[in-house]
Amino acid sequence: MQKSIFSIQEMDCPSEENLIRMKLDEIQDIKNLDFDLKNRNLALIHTGDNTFE
Repeated sequence: MQKSIFSIQEMDCPSEENLIRMKLDEIQDIKNLDFDLKNRNLALIHTGDNTFE
């Protein structure tokens, strides 16, 4: 398992979090999403190589 952290400056509300969750739900390599709306970060726990950046 790998962890990748992304800064998403435009993400500041739960509805935007939900849109991102729906889109990333299609990717089987992603095992967990951890949203930090206050700091506008997303941590992905995933398998495979780091093809999300």
